[in-house]
Amino acid sequence: NEKESKKEIKSYVLNETDEIWREKRHLHFDGFKNQLNDDIGKFKKKSTTNQFRDGKMDDKTMLAVVKDLPKYREMTKLFARHQNICKAAGKALKPKVPAITILQDLACGLSSDCSTLKPRTNWSVIKELLEKPETAYLDKASIALLYVISRGGMSNDEKSFFEDILDAGTMAAVNNLQLLGINTGSPSKPKTLEKGHQDMIKTRLKRMIKEKADAKSPKKSYIIGNRYLSKVYYACQQLAEDKLDKKAYPYVNPPPKSAGRSNTRSTGFSVRRNRHKRQESRMGNSDKPRLIIFVLGGITAAEMASVYEIGEQWKVEIVIGSTDIITSEETLKSLSQGQIKKDQDLNPSIVRDPTNI
Repeated sequence: NEKESKKEIKSYVLNETDEIWREKRHLHFDGFKNQLNDDIGKFKKKSTTNQFRDGKMDDKTMLAVVKDLPKYREMTKLFARHQNICKAAGKALKPKVPAITILQDLACGLSSDCSTLKPRTNWSVIKELLEKPETAYLDKASIALLYVISRGGMSNDEKSFFEDILDAGTMAAVNNLQLLGINTGSPSKPKTLEKGHQDMIKTRLKRMIKEKADAKSPKKSYIIGNRYLSKVYYACQQLAEDKLDKKAYPYVNPPPKSAGRSNTRSTGFSVRRNRHKRQESRMGNSDKPRLIIFVLGGITAAEMASVYEIGEQWKVEIVIGSTDIITSEETLKSLSQGQIKKDQDLNPSIVRDPTNI
């Protein structure tokens, strides 16, 4: 209709020059949205222009408003941009919440209320999601793969269902899990997280559930969509607490006597060049102790986001490096062993069978 044809489509390039993006790009979506709203409220209270926008002003106040006006306009425009992005992203994420919930259930072995879950418990919900044509292709593939991993295999009935409902490329990826040492035959022992890893997830989840009572806390979707914490997070938290297993992660050279985090958190400082420039650019507090983490084989965006969370919690600067950034699309294509073409776009909401396109 005429109203639809008049809609304007805007594109934004998010980079280091965007102050909000620079500071909050690693946050979970709902965490970002809440912080953005808090920042807007704080800005309005602090802004001279906003305080006297509708009131009478003397000469001194008018001069202050004139000086503040350019910054007010700049920040108002910036906030509006990110509010628009949040609105669009929220609309796109809403139909994906059921799939995200199941993926978190399977990865954690815990529900959003912190009760223990076995993979088979969600089988009826998983079948329903996989049968829905509107479920995104990558979500279907992720659910099938994670179900087989967490269940420790698949029964004949489950395999028959997957073969009927999934395309040839995804089914090849499921069967090729055995190349990674994962059982794809009759279920044996379910894959579970080691006790310390799951206890860490439980502790964080219980804290988030408790914070939910606060009006400013993230919405329920934050708990659903941000429940799982990776092994990278687990290792980095142990590093920050100076509890990392030195046999599993040995030192190349003997550590200095002051290597413990408890000794460096309050006294650490940086001798890097251009320190003042980094402080001015708000890229971080250069007087914080620094942890450098490098992951061989690749790292995911979710892993990076969770590790930066440790930086905020322990007041340390985190520097992350890796040989690659892993995406679900690349992982699926790699597991399919050529069944899914490398140039095939798997991001559209519905892809019937990419092997036949």
